[in-house]
Amino acid sequence: MSSDFGRQKLTSAHGGLDRGETPGTAARSIYDRRSSSGKLTQPWLIKQEKVFSAWCNAKLASGWASRKAAGETAPAEPVQIDDLITDFSDGIKLYQLLETLSGENLRVLGKLSLKPRMDIQKIANLNICFKYLRQTVKMVGIGEKDILDSDAKLVLGMVWSIIVWFMLKELGTTGGGLAKVKEAAKSWAAGHVNNPAKYPGVAVANFTTSFADGRAFLAILNSHSPEICPYDPTDDARDNLDKAFGRAHDGLGVPRLLDASDMLDEPDEKAVLCYINCMQGAIPAVPAAGGGGGGAAAAADADAKAAAAAAAAAKAAADAEAARLSAEADKARRAAEAAAFTAAAAKRDSDERAALEAAATDAAAQKKRDEQDAAAAKTKAMAAAAAKADADRLAAKAERDAKAEALRALLAAKAERDAKAEALRVKTRAEVARYADVDHQLYELTSRMLELSLQKGAHKATIQANAAEVQRLVDEGDDLDGKGESIFAGGAGVDPFQGEVRAALTAVPPADVSDDTAGHTKVLLVGYAHEEATTAASTAPGDIDLATSKELFRRVVAVAKTAPGAR
Repeated sequence: MSSDFGRQKLTSAHGGLDRGETPGTAARSIYDRRSSSGKLTQPWLIKQEKVFSAWCNAKLASGWASRKAAGETAPAEPVQIDDLITDFSDGIKLYQLLETLSGENLRVLGKLSLKPRMDIQKIANLNICFKYLRQTVKMVGIGEKDILDSDAKLVLGMVWSIIVWFMLKELGTTGGGLAKVKEAAKSWAAGHVNNPAKYPGVAVANFTTSFADGRAFLAILNSHSPEICPYDPTDDARDNLDKAFGRAHDGLGVPRLLDASDMLDEPDEKAVLCYINCMQGAIPAVPAAGGGGGGAAAAADADAKAAAAAAAAAKAAADAEAARLSAEADKARRAAEAAAFTAAAAKRDSDERAALEAAATDAAAQKKRDEQDAAAAKTKAMAAAAAKADADRLAAKAERDAKAEALRALLAAKAERDAKAEALRVKTRAEVARYADVDHQLYELTSRMLELSLQKGAHKATIQANAAEVQRLVDEGDDLDGKGESIFAGGAGVDPFQGEVRAALTAVPPADVSDDTAGHTKVLLVGYAHEEATTAASTAPGDIDLATSKELFRRVVAVAKTAPGAR
């Protein structure tokens, strides 16, 4: 890989330092972000997730910068992996990572769905990626469904396989696997630190403890750029690691995949190899040379290394030829698969169109049914409304008829009452007339009885009672002398007939009143004459004056004197 990659200053989004950040704070922020999925609990898995994510982001940023520098079409910002475990589940970022690492266009393997919402669309995207991976990385035991389900360990296994394969590709080979990567990384590191005089006690035997105290990192940086990275280790491993990672990032642009805590607490070989790989992009290998030997031994060593280099070159050439042939075979196989995929895609497109047309037909039929149902419901509602209106009209008419009938009943009752009242009035008038007639008959009967009494005599007891009544009336007349009507005596308050009554009684004394019926009859006649005269004088004073009344009284008395039995 070109040294330009190592010179690029990457942002904190993929492991770089922002202004104001210390190496420790930047590393912690990356660590926190990478373990945000919550799917990992073991420390070494969390560490791998963080480092693998930073490695992928570094490669994506490098590819983006290269496209921008070449004037190619590129997004405004590089693709960013925020959660390694879940970000690959829809296939989009995995597709972009593979295109960036391989430099190939994966479009020939299938059309990518940029906004997958259903699992079937995500599986289709992942299927494109796995077609490429199965042709190159040769993964086994990991499939599209595992990535869709965000199976943390299997996602990490897939990413590590991708990292190893592209590390091999950077070495110019695709064979040898992880052992080849470790051998090349160890040779590269040893070439920089193999100077015991300058870097005492520094040796690269593995990718865990050999780098744990930070001296090896400082020696590699100093070997390449002593003016930027002085070799000044201390006994504090954390201080050495912080200085090494900070200088590598600030001076050479190496992405900060690790922090001191990652190395002090059980260093992870895969994480260290990823960081060494990023350092290799910024620091080229140096010719292998002894630190201070010389002479025949140095020459022999040089010859041996030259022979080894020649053998390695021959092997590399053979591997390259084999890789070329394998690449051609792979290319032919990919072309065949692409053709098959194109045919399958065309069939899928045809099936999808047919399904869409069928769905559209079903939707149109359903819409028509819905419209018919709505029209039927509307008609039914209108019929119900009309029926209700008719019922309301009938009810209102019945109510009006009932009120009219009640009014007619009231009028009939009133007419009946009026008729009864009129009949009662007629009856009353008749009763009044009859009463008047009876009263007149009574008067005539009384007159007749008087006449019969005068002619035949009255019963003794009746005469006595009448005499007593006459006496009582005379007495009451005496009492009313002061209360009488003023019309008779001009306000004198005396009975105008009082003297005539007494004179009459004197003239017709009831001698033998107990035996003489005629004498009693005279007394009765005198009383009757007195009553008639008084009534006439009081009821018709304007027609009968006082003299007339007295004259009438006198005539009655005269009649009484001439009555049978009178003396």
